[in-house]
Amino acid sequence: MSQPTLPGGSLASPGIAIWLPWYFKRGSLSLLTIPVFLFLAWGFFDLIWAGIIYFLALTRASGAVFGNVATFAAWSFAWIPAFAPAILYYSLLKNLPGVWLRRDVTSKSYAKLGVTVGMLILLVGAAEAITKANSYAIAWIADRDPCSAYRAGVTGNILPKSDCLAPAPVQARGTVSARDLTCADFIGLQDDQKAELAYGYFDGFQAELEKDEPDVLVPPSDARHPMWWVLPEELGQNPFTGLAQKLDLYCKSGDNGRRKLLDAFLSIAYKKDGFPDFGISFDTKKTDPWKKMFGGMDWSVSCSAYSASPEETRQAIVDGYYLGTQALKVRLKKGRIGFPIAWPSKSSPETVRIEVDKTCEKDKGAKLHDALWVATAEMAVKQK
Repeated sequence: MSQPTLPGGSLASPGIAIWLPWYFKRGSLSLLTIPVFLFLAWGFFDLIWAGIIYFLALTRASGAVFGNVATFAAWSFAWIPAFAPAILYYSLLKNLPGVWLRRDVTSKSYAKLGVTVGMLILLVGAAEAITKANSYAIAWIADRDPCSAYRAGVTGNILPKSDCLAPAPVQARGTVSARDLTCADFIGLQDDQKAELAYGYFDGFQAELEKDEPDVLVPPSDARHPMWWVLPEELGQNPFTGLAQKLDLYCKSGDNGRRKLLDAFLSIAYKKDGFPDFGISFDTKKTDPWKKMFGGMDWSVSCSAYSASPEETRQAIVDGYYLGTQALKVRLKKGRIGFPIAWPSKSSPETVRIEVDKTCEKDKGAKLHDALWVATAEMAVKQK
């Protein structure tokens, strides 16, 4: 059967019913034409997706940095450079067969091969150049105002400052759940709030040990004690401040700003593998005290001091408490077993903080540790 041809001198592109089968019906030359088709088809669909990303990034960055007029201009014209690479690849897919199918007696096979190679080099190179230009344009726009661009979901070559990543008022109002807190949120806290969150982390882990974990068979000084799977070494005389400082240094280093805060706590822990020395003790008088960190030192503040603190501080403590109750479970890859009561699983840290506020208001002479223990246990039991 003869191959379809196009009229000589015609500038019209072949229809899909002609150009698509051409790649697969070239006999032994299909060993060349089929890989060319696959390369161009893959590039076309990949560049369609990239074009969507470029278009959204150009419009968002333009609007965030330059305002509404720039947003309108970007929506009107940004699609042209964004999708131009994909258009070039589709043009190659459609028109390469036409070079060979035209009945042009003056064009020999070697000339058509030269035109084919030339088109591939020229248009693929042009698509690559436009793609790089799109990336450069997005980065240039974002770098004019890295903070605004970051909030719009676009980053350039210049990272936004830490105070842009997580302004303290956002966390202060509790609009970010403790389940979703990141290093950037922690960096944005005031120094005293960082220490209060670390304090809550200690208290939450202590509650997890006492309420939901088996007996601890070694004292805190032993490297097999579970506390070393959630805490770093050498916290100094004030462990809360020491923990907050170590976490702050970790969060500010490298690209850790976007890491979940619970992951950050566990990343600075002394032990990251192995298993703590848990078990069943027949001498609980000896082993019960070993569930207390640092030899059972009493660090709990009073309910009166807690109630007198700003809401931001109280929320930071409860956020830390939540993270502390979850830390060992995450480290041990432990799912929900039995009926855990260290944290009411169906409640948010904001809801728990409100209940702790009520508990402390009823007995301002009580310890905050006890109020947290009672409030979370009661909420967990009600949710059973």
